[in-house]
Amino acid sequence: MGGILPQALALARARYGVDPAHLRVAVGPGIGGCCYWVGPEVVERFEAAALPFYRPDPERPGRYRLDLEAAIRFQALKGGVRSEHYWALGSCTYTDNRFFSHRRDGGRTGRMWALIMLPG
Repeated sequence: MGGILPQALALARARYGVDPAHLRVAVGPGIGGCCYWVGPEVVERFEAAALPFYRPDPERPGRYRLDLEAAIRFQALKGGVRSEHYWALGSCTYTDNRFFSHRRDGGRTGRMWALIMLPG
């Protein structure tokens, strides 16, 4: 919701002259839309931004499931990244025990890392 990806794409264009169509975006593991439960206050923010990547949770009245990866993909493509240059691992950190999950593990977690680089 903070617009980090659109801001990064705009900065890459402004500062380095990078056309987003030439960028490659890879999204690693993260909590999936199957397990990312949010309340109406989060849904309101997504509605206001016209990002309809949530659905009511049939098991939890008044709660919703939010698909962050779908929102990231939407913002990347809207920002000029070509669909063939976008890749997501598709692994849910909540359901896949190979990864740490703050929600699943009750706050006891390890660390993950990310890499952003310009070609050398």
